Amino acid sequence: MAKNRVLFALWLLLWLSIWLWGSGNAAGFLLLASLLAAALEISLSLLVRRRITASLSAPVSCRKGEDLTVELRASNACFFSCAGLRAVLRCRNLLTGEQWKKTLRLAVPGRGEGCAAASFAPPRCGKLELTVQTLTALDIFGLWGAKQSVSLAASALVLPELYPVTLSLSEHCAPDADSAEYSMTRPGDDPSETLGLREYQAGDRLRSIHWKLSEKTGGLMVRQLGLPVDDTLLLVLDNSAAVPPAPAEREALGEAVISVSAALCRQGFAHRVAWLDRPGGELAFRAVSSMDELTAAMPDILSAETEVDDQDVPARLAGCRAADAAHMLVLTLRPAGEPSASMTFCTVTPAALSGKEGLTLAL
Repeated sequence: MAKNRVLFALWLLLWLSIWLWGSGNAAGFLLLASLLAAALEISLSLLVRRRITASLSAPVSCRKGEDLTVELRASNACFFSCAGLRAVLRCRNLLTGEQWKKTLRLAVPGRGEGCAAASFAPPRCGKLELTVQTLTALDIFGLWGAKQSVSLAASALVLPELYPVTLSLSEHCAPDADSAEYSMTRPGDDPSETLGLREYQAGDRLRSIHWKLSEKTGGLMVRQLGLPVDDTLLLVLDNSAAVPPAPAEREALGEAVISVSAALCRQGFAHRVAWLDRPGGELAFRAVSSMDELTAAMPDILSAETEVDDQDVPARLAGCRAADAAHMLVLTLRPAGEPSASMTFCTVTPAALSGKEGLTLAL
């Protein structure tokens, strides 16, 4: 636009010079006509911009490195044509944090439609967020842009690679719909299982008092009842990090979770996937028991951007009743924590994930 203004100014200066130093008025008429035409075009662009509507569309999915073509369609309800419509298309990979942008240009005839396309070749998997926030209607000379705020959005999924995963399931972790599992950290109200014993506190039920033990200790002791938990596995995507992770590390974490979930589905192991939904600031859960359910959950899982955070996702899950499960498998970029009977940690690195052996996990 700046280049067009400079050229137009030189055009006007040329005819102004000819008119001032010449003997006729033809140059003066051309100068005046140029100014009037520019003013008319700018006025029309201001009028047309309010009558333009647009939509954004993209394919559902693509593979890494493949061209993803995004289309912008504009419709002009005004009688006058729009000589030039400009839009800045922004593309962001929610999983890796990578961003790109391209400028689309198209002409939209009066009471007609126009279309422009742009292609991206995202190198890493993840959910792509495609947005256009402003449409700019340009005059035919490209001197002025009349902006119109819009909210156009589309999304696409760059499919992940599935890496080999070797699962070694212990007897207590094998799926058994007839067995009952209990939380090791939270009390409940199931009288068939005792979580622990503690001193009586105001508000405790009288029927929960352990009278025999109270008689021996000389003080009132209360029996804490067990809390039944889901006997499936909780697969945790720990999208927190101690230092800013590289896009390749964020991708590796997302692909590791998808690969492990797919391996569990192949073995008939129902499970849930948990992560921190950063836009909402809340924990998110998706139940997965088949490859179809995993496919449906992929856009959400591959939107979990990893950021620097003092509190990791397992720490957030500790206070969430919805996170109670018989076993928890945590995939993280942090150094692996100490495993326990109900929790296993696995540190994910791009090099280890892409190796021939993939991941080996013992649950």
